Amino acid sequence: MLPHPLARLTFRSWTDEDTALAEALWCDPEVTRFFGGAMSREQVRDRLHAECERNSRLGLQYWPMFLRETGEFAGAPV
Repeated sequence: MLPHPLARLTFRSWTDEDTALAEALWCDPEVTRFFGGAMSREQVRDRLHAECERNSRLGLQYWPMFLRETGEFAGAPV
């Protein structure tokens, strides 16, 4: 189940079409420096697939977040 929208953020589930968003997040050394460092593109595809599978099986994942006002990608909780 998706989290309820917040004052400034909305959430949705990752899909297999979100490779570019996932790469922007998980390939960035600044974003990932506190949890293992930047991933390769192959690792990102594997992680994205795992997030989609987890959502299918359990209804849980690290949902991507978007700015409510503009729809701009804001990241994902770690």
